[in-house]
Amino acid sequence: MSTPRRPRSCGARVALSLTAVTAASLLSLGASCKVTKPTSDNTPPKVTWHVVRRPSNAQLTFSPSGTVHVPAGESLAINCTVEDPQGVQKISLGGGGAYTCLNGDIGQTTNFDLASDVQNLHPNANNEVLTKIFLLKTVNPDDWTCKQGYSFSGGSLTLICTGENYFGGVTTGQLTISRP
Repeated sequence: MSTPRRPRSCGARVALSLTAVTAASLLSLGASCKVTKPTSDNTPPKVTWHVVRRPSNAQLTFSPSGTVHVPAGESLAINCTVEDPQGVQKISLGGGGAYTCLNGDIGQTTNFDLASDVQNLHPNANNEVLTKIFLLKTVNPDDWTCKQGYSFSGGSLTLICTGENYFGGVTTGQLTISRP
């Protein structure tokens, strides 16, 4: 049985003083390592959320789960990253939520689902696999709108990010976004 090769070079680690998740995500992908696909892997991958509040550019990090309260006028740029030192085979990101609108004593709840984004990865021609991959979402609770005459009364969205390695190791993280 052969021992998996060490990563060649994962590049310089970049300080996370960036002002946008997209830039951080692209840099982290550039710093992603490739390793030879292992013959076994008994540890599950790690799920990490990187969140940038817009317009302030304040940054938050959660692993594997967390909650963000979002006031009116603010949106979120969200990056779910899956890492496994022996290779990531799959990442998915989706979710759903609900919000309520009121007109006096009359309430109306709207439920919604987000289509899941799925990225399946495969070894390259040299049997190398990536050790890190990410998916992005932008969430703007101001888009949760009410019919005329109704006022927004609160809501939440739960994003679910799942990472899987080549040997059935699975980790799921949840990010709950609430707006009062």
